[in-house]
Amino acid sequence: MDEVGIVKSMVLTYSTGAAFDAIAKKYARYPDRFEVWCGFDYTDADQPGWEQRAVAELVRCHANGAKGMSKAGILDHDQLVATLEHAVRDNPRTRFIACHLANCNSNLGKLGRLFDAYPNLYADVAARYGEFSPIPRFAKAFMEKYANRIVYGTDMGNEPSMYRITFRILESADEHFYEHERFSYHWPLHGLDLDKATLKKIYTDNARRIMK
Repeated sequence: MDEVGIVKSMVLTYSTGAAFDAIAKKYARYPDRFEVWCGFDYTDADQPGWEQRAVAELVRCHANGAKGMSKAGILDHDQLVATLEHAVRDNPRTRFIACHLANCNSNLGKLGRLFDAYPNLYADVAARYGEFSPIPRFAKAFMEKYANRIVYGTDMGNEPSMYRITFRILESADEHFYEHERFSYHWPLHGLDLDKATLKKIYTDNARRIMK
């Protein structure tokens, strides 16, 4: 992390119960470098009282160090986006971070509409570099327009070379290059050449504001 200038990482465990506790204990020694997030317990979701048990486990995980919650989707994409919108709309005092640009790379305008409507919504760029770097002009304009709402993420391992390719895509004006070690796509990648103010917000300022 120090080698590539990463100050803090979020550990998305997708876990609850003993599995979460074990992971949280491992990272508790480094509170300034890692935040551990729990999952959501779907055990016996078809049984009466499940909602109360799931919320109680969420509260317990928070007491044991969880700083946030992430969960796997069990709906199709349109249903997930609708569910996200309902949650963001109905909980205006809660900050939501849509991972992977809400998987809206095929239509970033859909995410833009949500940004325009809901000031408590953010999105990260994790693991979608191979999807937005082929459209550098549009992606650049989108990220600079919504620079206050986008945060840096990776979700592709932790090797220095992985971080460096993300920096190249966001920062450079390089054109028509390939990165087969990280992306198996046949299409070329392009640097977005984001301005310094946008990069500062994406890399640090927005995350600091979210985490206070």
